Amino acid sequence: MKTRRIVATAFVAATAVAAVACGSRQASADPADGIVACPVGTRAEQPVVLVHGWQPLSAFGVEGANRSMGELESALRADGRCVYTPDYDSNAGPEKITQQFTDAVHKILQVNRANSVDLVGHSYGALIMRAVSIRFPDGANPVDNVVAVSGPQTAPGRLSGLDPAAKSFIESLNSGPSPVAASVRYTMIATHDDQISVPPDIAFLDAPNVHNVWLQDGCSRDHSGHITELKDPRLIGLVTNVLDPESHATIPCET
Repeated sequence: MKTRRIVATAFVAATAVAAVACGSRQASADPADGIVACPVGTRAEQPVVLVHGWQPLSAFGVEGANRSMGELESALRADGRCVYTPDYDSNAGPEKITQQFTDAVHKILQVNRANSVDLVGHSYGALIMRAVSIRFPDGANPVDNVVAVSGPQTAPGRLSGLDPAAKSFIESLNSGPSPVAASVRYTMIATHDDQISVPPDIAFLDAPNVHNVWLQDGCSRDHSGHITELKDPRLIGLVTNVLDPESHATIPCET
């Protein structure tokens, strides 16, 4: 854990309004709204921000969010992690959303007096989390890990028409000396059976501190797709292994 440190436009039909793990709240277009301190007994020193993919605000309500990211959130909370699942309006445009989540991270750190945070995103949320991680200055970056699942990191993906700004946004992120922040550890996860973020390897990046992982590495019989992977024990195992390798040394291979 760092000591001085204060995620394609792929449509995910099952993603929706999320609730902050410290208590549910009404849907908001601003991810920073309603953020309060982590519950007593959770690891407030390093919260996790868990972000769903593309979905217009409030399409399914809180239950919709539980159907999409709920199992991963439950696994993280079972580890004692403090998990924030802010909602956002994916129609707002990637620049605005990135700034909103950057502000939300600042607020999460402030209310918890924390120095670091882990970011986990799926699909469009994976792109946004990567973008947030490079908004902080070198030497003062609070982000320890970014786990980006099936995100459009090098191309907009098949359904780019949902967000006309995505292509130029991705090109801008990738136009510098490095597409990632030097002090952050990145794990980019993709599935060969993705039919939304295509080709699936657009979820990967080339940088020294990036670990690109296929869901099928070591488990060829896993055929989870873009949406079903969120409930896949292997995907959940990969994420928890990155964030807490000592407690999750073994990654399951189930069908």
